[in-house]
Amino acid sequence: MVDAQVAFQQRFASDESRQIEYLSIGAAVLRHLKDKYLDPKEQWKIEGLQGELDLSSLPNLKCFSVHLCPELTKIKFGEKMVFIELDQCKKLTNLEGLEKCANLVHLRPHLCSDSFQSPFTFLDS
Repeated sequence: MVDAQVAFQQRFASDESRQIEYLSIGAAVLRHLKDKYLDPKEQWKIEGLQGELDLSSLPNLKCFSVHLCPELTKIKFGEKMVFIELDQCKKLTNLEGLEKCANLVHLRPHLCSDSFQSPFTFLDS
């Protein structure tokens, strides 16, 4: 198992990485976040992530997907999020920062913790 935050900080430490808008992580990387394939810097194929993951250090991140990371327990998001897909994250029970994501239009938990099995509703402000 790999501590999610330590691995994340090692992988995304550069200033260039902080400009990422689209990110797909996990044992399987989805390709439908954009019309074209994701740039390699926007893909992080890694297995065995566990614990908490704070994405708020990527200030431009808008679209995020995580797949096959059953040991992740918490993800913290920045305020620019528009699109979030969570797939097969069985222990994920805490999503932090969603209340600040005014432009969030898509949040799809699939085969995650029972905490996320109810549908989400987005209301116009």
